[in-house]
Amino acid sequence: MARKRGVVLTGSGNIRFYSACEHLVISGEISQANGAQLSRYSETKALFVSQSTINQILRAEAVERNSLQRLFDVVGLSLEKSDCEYPTENDPDPDPTPQPPNNIPFTGTLSFVGREKTLDDLHALLSEPVAQVQPVALSGMGGIGKTELAIQYAQRYASTYAGGVCWIFARELDARNKAPIAAQIISFAKVHLHIDIPEQYQTVSEKVAYCWQKWPQGDVLLIYDDVDHYSDISPDYIPLYPRFNVLLTTRIQLGPPVQQISVDVLGRIDSLELLSLLVADDRTQTNDGAHHANELCEFLGDLPLGIELAGHYLADDPGLSIGEFVAELRARVSQRKVPSHFAFRGDYQENPAWTLTARRGLEAAFDLTWERLDKASQLVAKLIGRFEPGPIRWNAVEIMRELLAEEYPEDGAYDPDELTQSRSKLILFNLIKPFDKRSYRLHPLTREFFRSKTTDDEDLRYG
Repeated sequence: MARKRGVVLTGSGNIRFYSACEHLVISGEISQANGAQLSRYSETKALFVSQSTINQILRAEAVERNSLQRLFDVVGLSLEKSDCEYPTENDPDPDPTPQPPNNIPFTGTLSFVGREKTLDDLHALLSEPVAQVQPVALSGMGGIGKTELAIQYAQRYASTYAGGVCWIFARELDARNKAPIAAQIISFAKVHLHIDIPEQYQTVSEKVAYCWQKWPQGDVLLIYDDVDHYSDISPDYIPLYPRFNVLLTTRIQLGPPVQQISVDVLGRIDSLELLSLLVADDRTQTNDGAHHANELCEFLGDLPLGIELAGHYLADDPGLSIGEFVAELRARVSQRKVPSHFAFRGDYQENPAWTLTARRGLEAAFDLTWERLDKASQLVAKLIGRFEPGPIRWNAVEIMRELLAEEYPEDGAYDPDELTQSRSKLILFNLIKPFDKRSYRLHPLTREFFRSKTTDDEDLRYG
């Protein structure tokens, strides 16, 4: 008889499980025993169980035994033999399905909220049958949570990629001196897939091509994190076989053949929930605390990286009220120093807020994009930073740039075409977003970052 993959809860298993959930509700750990609440609670235990998997369990649908084991661990139970059974009567008890080979990085993030729809959309795109590889890109500004989203996706759906999940740091050398792209692919093939490359293959291209050919059967997920130029990975590191699924994270907007998912800031409710989970005490629950928590999320523009770093900073200083923290941040606005506040640094040796996805800190995350802008585009960005928050009319930018060119010719002559190109670059790097036909919106932290890049002399000029 063919083995059936997966187990279902027995009647006694259901009773034990819901009894444990009832204790969690009574203690205030969760508000109700549903998929969403239990999935979020699982993150606090560093035992991530997806909402979809929990819903399957609650509907008595078959799931892998190790998924059920993790859910029982979440609610504080050991999984007994009597708690589960295989759907086919007398079916032998197979070994748990082994996890496909992967090198998914450990993020260090225990709280992940507000991205369920994006995860579903991403999985739908990557699951579409295709005749040839069609990369999918998570695109958005620095700090928006692209890498974290990719990690969560890889963790959640790793079992669907029997050929493995290969994580590649796309920048040639990242902050921790990871190996170049080709070396990472070859290393993964050798270490995780046990592929021995014959000596006759001498060039890097030949070795990578051999790895693609000998890759074990099954769907494969290749994740290129933080792609700076699409040409860095295409075509050399995109295999031709359609069973390879390619996911990119990038700050830039990419056109065909890449399918793009734009990652935006969190909704305010999700921002507040994330902040509350990170602070982990009652400072966000009092009337004043809730008010100032909303102020903080508004100040940070609901940017996940900003909220993560601020939440850890507050958690590390229980005596600091959220109101005091917000007041300190607002006081720094006039000093053009907001992104450089200690709370937003990413140095793990000094800041306990450090995680994989926050390793650079907020200012450094913006700096990576700033370095890609030419001088003319940087000047336009500094001008935009002078505008009040809210939609920015582009004709106002044109007028401001033309007047400054007349008064300060050392900044360069006014060139409408150059200004249009600068606007295109700012859009390309997700630094400004179209609001309507002639207006653009600017994230509040991006605005403060632009302001922080102006010298004292420029600040007087542009004022």
